Amino acid sequence: MTDTVPQLASFRRFQREKLGIDADLSDAFLRFHLPLAERILETHRPGRMLTVGVSGSQASGKSTLAKILQFVLEERGLRVVPMSIDDIYLPWTQRRRLQEQEPDNPYYQVSRGNPGTHDVALGAATIAHLATADEAAVTPIPAFDKSRHQGKGDPLPADQWPTVRGRPDVFILEGWCVGMSRLEDEELARLKQNVPEALAFERERDPDGHWGRIINDRLAGYESLFGLIDFLVLLRVPSLAKIVEWRIKQERSLRAQKGEGMSDAQVVEFIRPYMLLTGVHGLQVLGDRRCEAVDAIIELGDDQQPTRWVEGGRPTGRRASLPDA
Repeated sequence: MTDTVPQLASFRRFQREKLGIDADLSDAFLRFHLPLAERILETHRPGRMLTVGVSGSQASGKSTLAKILQFVLEERGLRVVPMSIDDIYLPWTQRRRLQEQEPDNPYYQVSRGNPGTHDVALGAATIAHLATADEAAVTPIPAFDKSRHQGKGDPLPADQWPTVRGRPDVFILEGWCVGMSRLEDEELARLKQNVPEALAFERERDPDGHWGRIINDRLAGYESLFGLIDFLVLLRVPSLAKIVEWRIKQERSLRAQKGEGMSDAQVVEFIRPYMLLTGVHGLQVLGDRRCEAVDAIIELGDDQQPTRWVEGGRPTGRRASLPDA
């Protein structure tokens, strides 16, 4: 690994000026972020765009990790293009139509997030265009404005999307469901027994589990997008309870800063429709180190900071070894 002293000084400036985080992330940077970026560098091949996925629940820090990886890789001279899966949400008119077509589906009580609310084809086409772009090609990167339609959100007009010329070295796709795949009904039923929070939501809103199976089935439509990921990182939270705790903390901070935001009770109700996929597909499937879709699992402690990482189960020959933390 290259000398870390100047990198750490540069990172501290980046943390202060770009991330706006007061807590000292130096230890996490040296033990987790920097080695992970180095590992991605080892995986990258000149002339070929490497697509990196960053997956994690709400409040897990996936957006921050994506920004840190971009910072390190760009310091190494690579061109990096990031995108959140939030930027390919369907227009509100289409998401509203989905709610109207399935008024009893409790997983769509929130206006966006669960499978079926994204423009998967747009995301896959964007990655494919970037991966094959020549020096003169210009690729628009989708952008979404969450403030539109009283917070329901809508894509920005295409002429306001940022553009990228040529082929980047690395594309980073981050999002809460990135990398998830459809499970057989029997497997879904077995694994959700380990998620009491999801079972409680189901008893109240979906007694026969019908809509939960529908949401799981709709993950099959994401294969064309997630199948383009070359290197997948999962931020694994300690529990669903911690997600709620951290998300409430975020919202309280927002209310203190801006004078508006969700109440604690509203945060809980907002998160509940995501608990099935987070608890089953996120914590148990992707979170299993044997999962062949995952290259690196970074486990978070109760303070939201990384505590250790383990290799994922991607077959030998498709990945390099992670250094010991």
